[in-house]
Amino acid sequence: MPLGEPPRRQPRPAARAEPLAGPAPETTFSPDLLTLCHHGERAVTVAGGPDGGLVAVLGSPFDPEAFVTWRAEGIQVFFRGEAPARLDLQLSAGAFVTAKAIYA
Repeated sequence: MPLGEPPRRQPRPAARAEPLAGPAPETTFSPDLLTLCHHGERAVTVAGGPDGGLVAVLGSPFDPEAFVTWRAEGIQVFFRGEAPARLDLQLSAGAFVTAKAIYA
């Protein structure tokens, strides 16, 4: 019995996101987050929250077409909105990813 057509594979999220035009922002990771990303999830997604602050999570976004992306220290960074000059990413004591963007 034939199995039919194989499922169509979608490109990886990084290939579907908009590559950042120009130089990548200076991006820093806390040592704990860097270790976690190098031994597990290799992407971080950052977007603006409803209060105007930033929300950051481990992993790739469901809609990568709405993000710009760049790589820093072997980690794929997805950012929704205007890319900052500097992005600091930390892993909090409660295991939340926090982000601080600096625009110059």
